[in-house]
Amino acid sequence: NMQRTELVCVYRNVNEGGKTIVQEKWIEPGDLVPGELLVLEAGDKIPADIRIVFCTEGAEVDNAALTGESLPEARTVEVEGEGVAVHEAH
Repeated sequence: NMQRTELVCVYRNVNEGGKTIVQEKWIEPGDLVPGELLVLEAGDKIPADIRIVFCTEGAEVDNAALTGESLPEARTVEVEGEGVAVHEAH
C-alpha cells in the first residue's frame, strides 16, 4: 500500500444500466485494486508494483527507498524483452 494520505486519481470500469463506462474517481491509496489506471504528476509517490502504460519522454522514478540507488531511474512504456525480470525492467 502507498504510504500517503492524499487522494489519488484512478479510472475504474463501472457498470451503469447494463453498460460499462470508464469513470474518473479520487480514492484513498489503500483502496487501489489491481488493474486500475492511475493519473500521476511529478512528485507523486506510487506503489512499487505499478506498471507504467503511458509517460512523457524523460520520465524518471526515484527508487531510493527500494533499491538504495542515489539517482532517479529513467522509465519508458517500451516492452522489455522476453525473460527480463520485472526488477530489471525499465
